[in-house]
Formats: sequence, C-alpha cells, structure tokens
Amino acid sequence: MDIAKKAIKLLKGEGINVVCSILVGLPGETKESIDKGVQGMLDMECNWYNCYIASPLPGTELFEICKKNNYLPSDIDIYRMNFQRGIIRTPDFDPEYIEKKAYEINLYVNFVKNCDLRTRNYETALMMFERVIHFVGDTHAFACYFAAICSKHLGLHEKYINYKTKYEELIEKSIFWKEWAEYFKLKPLEEVDVAASSCGRALV
Repeated sequence: MDIAKKAIKLLKGEGINVVCSILVGLPGETKESIDKGVQGMLDMECNWYNCYIASPLPGTELFEICKKNNYLPSDIDIYRMNFQRGIIRTPDFDPEYIEKKAYEINLYVNFVKNCDLRTRNYETALMMFERVIHFVGDTHAFACYFAAICSKHLGLHEKYINYKTKYEELIEKSIFWKEWAEYFKLKPLEEVDVAASSCGRALV
C-alpha cells in the first residue's frame, strides 16, 4: 500500500489522473473487512475508482475454491457471469448483499468522498462527474448533485442551476435515488456550504 501511495502521488504530481479498482465479494472477506478495505482505498487518494464484484470464471483458482466450498448456485450459468453481478454466497455474505454493497461503495468513494472534491480540485472533480453524465445521460442523480457543487465553487452559475434542477427532478421522481440520497444524508443543494467535503455520511 505504501508503494502504491507513492506511485499515485508521483503520477498526480505529473498531472496524470489515477483510476484504481476495488474488487469485493471474494471468499474470506467479511462485511467488516470490506468496509475497512474501502477506507484504506480512500487513503490512496485516487481521482476515481472502478468497483467490481468478484466473478469466479471457470478454470480459475477462485472457481475451484467456490466449487469446493459450495459457494456457487447449483444452476450456475457461466455465460451470465460478469463483474457487476454477485454470484458467490459464503457464510459471511450473499450475492444480493454484495451487489448492493458494490453500488454503495461506488457512490461513497466516487461521489460522497470524492478525492478531488475533498482537496478542492473542483475542475477535475467536475470533469469526472460530467463524464458519468455524458456516459449514462443526465439520469445519475449523484453525478448531477456533485457536479452542481463543483459548478457552484467554480462560479459556473448556469451549470449549477442546470445540475441542481436535474438532481431535484430525479430525487422527486425516483425512489431509487431518493433512498440513496437519504442514506448518505445529502443536504439540499442550497444548504451545501462551500466546504463541500462535509456533506454525506460515513460508510461505516
């Protein structure tokens, strides 16, 4: 971890944005160790994180471990395996928990505790949030919310109003986004202080 931190610091010192990967759902992990690992990843201060779910592809050691310990469903379909879908069930967690946890981690590390937002690097933070909006359309409430915060800091009033309006529309219409906003205790945008890093709950 120390070597990785030094490498990330060097890369960012040269103006290179760093993307790290977080993998959850491996046999042997517990709910507590997953949360602890996420906190450790936050200390890496990456610009962005890709969150993946462990997938026991046939022919791998992971597949054999899961098969030996009966961690896989009897009707497993190897053609439906991907790194966004939980399939491993251990005494410590089930696939449904891991799928929800992976999404929670994504919202937490990339939005609520975004490194560039915490370090007041608002231009880079806005760029990353707008990449999400460009990729999925303006249907990602958290991307709109935090893009609005960045826009407010940067004095981009028109963008701020646009993203704020879209966020509020999504929260109003979508139970999914409303529940996540409540879970992370997101403040109404007009109440968000310039110290944007203070918004949101902790993961643990």
